[in-house]
Amino acid sequence: MLTLLKISGFALIDEAEIAFGPGLTAVTGETGAGKSILVEALGLLRGGRAGADLIRGGRDEARVEAIVELPEASAARARLLADGRAYEDGLVVRRTIARGGRGRAHLGGSLATAADLGALVGPLIDIASQHDQQSLTDPESQLAILDAFAENASLRDEMAAAYAAQTAAAATLAAFSADARARAEREDLLRFQLGELEAARPVPGEEQALAAERERLRGAEKFYGATAGGEETLYAGDGAVSERIAAVLRDLEPLAALDPALAPQVERLSEAAAAALTASRKQSAVSLEKKVSATLRELGFATARLPVVLFEARELGAAGADRVRFLFAPNPGEEPKPLARIASGGELSRVMLAVKQALARTDQVLTYVFDEVDAGVGGGAAEVIGRKLKRIAADRQVIVITHLAQVAAFADAHVRVTKSVARGKTRVAIEALAEADRAGEIARMLAGAAPSPQAAAHADEMLRAARQD
Repeated sequence: MLTLLKISGFALIDEAEIAFGPGLTAVTGETGAGKSILVEALGLLRGGRAGADLIRGGRDEARVEAIVELPEASAARARLLADGRAYEDGLVVRRTIARGGRGRAHLGGSLATAADLGALVGPLIDIASQHDQQSLTDPESQLAILDAFAENASLRDEMAAAYAAQTAAAATLAAFSADARARAEREDLLRFQLGELEAARPVPGEEQALAAERERLRGAEKFYGATAGGEETLYAGDGAVSERIAAVLRDLEPLAALDPALAPQVERLSEAAAAALTASRKQSAVSLEKKVSATLRELGFATARLPVVLFEARELGAAGADRVRFLFAPNPGEEPKPLARIASGGELSRVMLAVKQALARTDQVLTYVFDEVDAGVGGGAAEVIGRKLKRIAADRQVIVITHLAQVAAFADAHVRVTKSVARGKTRVAIEALAEADRAGEIARMLAGAAPSPQAAAHADEMLRAARQD
């Protein structure tokens, strides 16, 4: 999980250091206070875009650092150590943006590229926001989500291995076929040339006849020289063609015994791994659709459906023979359409929440970040969202940026973001709230900057009820 985030000279933040723990952490603050800066900072550590416009005014560089604790048996930790990077009490990730030059990235104590961060940190910290929904709308990610839900890791590995074997066999067969064709063509040419020479039937005494015709047939001397050279090449000289033809024949004879059905057999075996993967995906697609659709109804979409449609890919690949599309039907009587085309930002956030709940026990992500997943909802639906986030946080670390007291009340920890102006300069501050201070922030979310005693009492009651949930 993410244990520490340190931000320096980034956007409107001078210096900030936030410690995170397990469970659900709520990040709150007034509208425009700068809560999304946290999302941008984490996005930078996941390999996101780094531009000089992110550097705080008056600073030469911006820096974002984090410590991520990895499970001992995780694939990310094994990969990190295999790459020769350090891991001591956590993975240290650092990204620096320089105003006057190129930025730098460090991963596990060594220099890294943005692509390195994306490959190793990206899968560990998943961001779901109204501005970052690529992981939900991208077809390859949708297939990965379905496979994660189906727990298809072993089948996918088998499929990838079978596809690699098929590709290698096909390449070997193609190379052999091309080589054999070239040898056969060369042999045919040499046999033709040899036949032409034998058909000429040279005999003793022809030299005089040729000499007599020399004046009449210009160039005959060259022809004779070519004939003599051909005889040398074909028969008399070292390494003559006759010897090489024999060698070619010796090579071809054992190759003729090879089974030409080898590659089709490998291809059929590869397609049978693919068939098993397809069967697993079809079964899991139905279950995933039911679970996600049921959760969407709890989140306020009374009639919404998320059909998970599986169809055949153009060609067999390392991931199998399937493509997948998440469709969305928010209203009754409407045909489902691709999620990316019709869902609004708020709808996408809640779909993401429903998907993440379905994946909570199988996904490899360590930290989920939900940015305003509760946008456009309130009352009972907001309370349901809070409970859903709390449930997901039982298996994964969850950070939620929210405007709703009903959601924040379910958090195990609370971070407040404030914005102030001093001496004509805007500053954003981030602080972790003590448990005793949480009620005051919840009351502010309920009633504004100067909450009434009734709002304070309501906040206390919400926190007590959330703890007992």
